[in-house]
Amino acid sequence: PCTMRIRIQVKSQRDVDEAALRVDGVLAVVRSGDVVQIVCGAQSDDVAAAMIAKLRGVAHDTPSESLSQRVHANI
Repeated sequence: PCTMRIRIQVKSQRDVDEAALRVDGVLAVVRSGDVVQIVCGAQSDDVAAAMIAKLRGVAHDTPSESLSQRVHANI
């Protein structure tokens, strides 16, 4: 089986709700420094799409690439 990681840079690990990240298709959540990695199996596209939908409207810094471009660049 294929394993993918979705990497998210966060300002504060304290604000990360790890239980909310553990949805169907998520095999593990790994925290390191200012990065949270969501380890997914074959459903990584579904997990990434759900995360993008959930993060719309959440305050965040605006990078030069959109979130969906960065997610798909790492898949």
